[in-house]
Amino acid sequence: MKLRIKGNSIRLRLTQSEIQEFQEKGIVKEVIKFGNLPLQKMNYILQQFDGNEMNASYESNTMIVNVPNSIAATWVTTNQVGVENRIKINNEEDLFILIEKDFQCLKPRDGEDESEMFPNPSEETLKC
Repeated sequence: MKLRIKGNSIRLRLTQSEIQEFQEKGIVKEVIKFGNLPLQKMNYILQQFDGNEMNASYESNTMIVNVPNSIAATWVTTNQVGVENRIKINNEEDLFILIEKDFQCLKPRDGEDESEMFPNPSEETLKC
């Protein structure tokens, strides 16, 4: 699961096997290690829950993004590329969350294993 953070936005991109794990177990976890000590890591988790609206939280070096079961079920079983939500932080700020299926790049990149990624839907239209 790839994590992209820019300002007040979070984007998670999942491969085919991660989507399958999310569908079967209701959760996908990753960790970023910045060092060898226990507090030098950040966990990020995508999980399903019994709720109505996607949300996120962060505490104890762990970011959790919650997706309602009904939204998750539709997303993992259809061609729907992503799900998103904008959460009001205060009167002036929002947190934008986007969760997407991870597509293969249109141009090969050295050192990048794309075998688990979804076929790019633009691939056929952009071939020479």
